[in-house]
Amino acid sequence: MLSQSADAAVEMLSQSADAAVEVLTRQPTVKHLIRAMTVQNLSPSAPTTSDEKWTPEQCEEYVFRTSQADGRSIIPWHRIREFQIQSLAMITQVMVSTSPAYASRTNIQLFLPGELDVSQLEVADPICLYASPLNPGAAALAAELVAALSGLTNTSKAPPGGDAPELQLPAGDDAEDQATHFLLYLSAETFVGELGSLFGTQVELLLKTGLPYLMIHENDPEKHGCEFGHFFRTTPQHLIDDGLYGPLAVAFFPGPHRQVSLRLAAKALGARPRKTGTEAAAKSLNQACSASRIGLRRLSGRSRGRLPRSSRFGQSNANIVDVAISSRRSMEGSNNTDEGGVRG
Repeated sequence: MLSQSADAAVEMLSQSADAAVEVLTRQPTVKHLIRAMTVQNLSPSAPTTSDEKWTPEQCEEYVFRTSQADGRSIIPWHRIREFQIQSLAMITQVMVSTSPAYASRTNIQLFLPGELDVSQLEVADPICLYASPLNPGAAALAAELVAALSGLTNTSKAPPGGDAPELQLPAGDDAEDQATHFLLYLSAETFVGELGSLFGTQVELLLKTGLPYLMIHENDPEKHGCEFGHFFRTTPQHLIDDGLYGPLAVAFFPGPHRQVSLRLAAKALGARPRKTGTEAAAKSLNQACSASRIGLRRLSGRSRGRLPRSSRFGQSNANIVDVAISSRRSMEGSNNTDEGGVRG
């Protein structure tokens, strides 16, 4: 439902400010305000009769400037589908919380069927991410990724071919893992000043080694986030010409959208769903059932009568079949409850 509503939401949110004024003046008794991806009760100062009209300035004041005072927050809307789904879930959560059925609940959480959290992912093969000290903020972002994704490590030791005397890099710890990828963390501080010039030289060396890289575009203003166009003014031109920005960068946004960013970064590194204990048990049960069916076929060829207790298959293996069938039915019943909805 949420993904199918993305296009409709984009159309709604692209309406002009004049349309918002018209809605507020013609519908003065509306109970909830849905604007700029927020849903909230109107304040006591809202017009209560059709004779009262709101000016554009009043609408702007109410929608954008009194949000923080009233405890409201504006839900951001991004152009990438995965982030739009998160925004729609946040909108839905606010709408649900104002409905009579959930108005008394203080903690309402929505979940989407089939949507995996980054903690449920792992890299197929061990990956060690190199974060250069010449790339401001890269070490912190690498640590954030390592904390979120199973099987990922990071290092500050430059990979072979990624160092030069003029870079004056600190000596790495020999005990650290060898880098398999390098991190290109893009913020307003990347490729800026003397440090940025040195980092440009190192990136050129790293590209020549053929080492794969993960490109992260920071969008959090508190972490020096900026528009992507900024990098075409600060990045050395020869790196741009060599296709540095050919691969897609993973956008990192603040707030609840940060988890979406981490999940996209994990998938860019080839992460896959982690195998749970239930899946391992199901595999063992399937093997037991297969072995039991083979045993039954062999015994049925020897005798058409009742299975003797002393047979090689025996009563113990028959019990395995009963347990396997019971456990499988139990797991199927629990899986049927894994649907999208509201958790409160």
